[in-house]
Amino acid sequence: MSLEPASAPTFNPDPYRVGDLLVDVGLRRVTRAGLELSITRRSFDLLLALVHAAPNVMTVKELMDQVWPGVVVSPETVIQRIMLLRQGLGDSADIPRYVAAVRGHGYRMAAPVNMPAVLPAQSQPTEAETSASTVAMEAATADALEPSPAEPAGRAAPGTHRRIPVGLAGVLALVIGA
Repeated sequence: MSLEPASAPTFNPDPYRVGDLLVDVGLRRVTRAGLELSITRRSFDLLLALVHAAPNVMTVKELMDQVWPGVVVSPETVIQRIMLLRQGLGDSADIPRYVAAVRGHGYRMAAPVNMPAVLPAQSQPTEAETSASTVAMEAATADALEPSPAEPAGRAAPGTHRRIPVGLAGVLALVIGA
């Protein structure tokens, strides 16, 4: 008997299409309509386990073994993490779009899952979209580096939130570091 913890399964690094979501395994991110959703590392692992098993149901025990290999967790941990995943996806337990509970059995993906080999061609950006995205990113970088006159530096107006794309955050970190 080995004392080594079980290793997590490996998944195809290509993106999966889950309903209107794009789950990019290689970059470990989830986007909807080009906007990145805020999904924590463990919630992302849980989503991947459900995507990989789709359309089948995964029991709470299977989820515990796969998402927390070699770690002792309770079923309540899985329930809490499902709740956080749903929150990050903008999903609801009452009317699930992505993650459905199967009473007495576990959880499954409610949205259709297209494996990497069958992703629609339009999921890959065209050259024009890539160029437009680059121009938009450069403009957003310039805007993010210079606060608007109506708003003090470093503070957002009450009730508003600024979301900076992850790639842009990296660029900003390099600029600030220099």
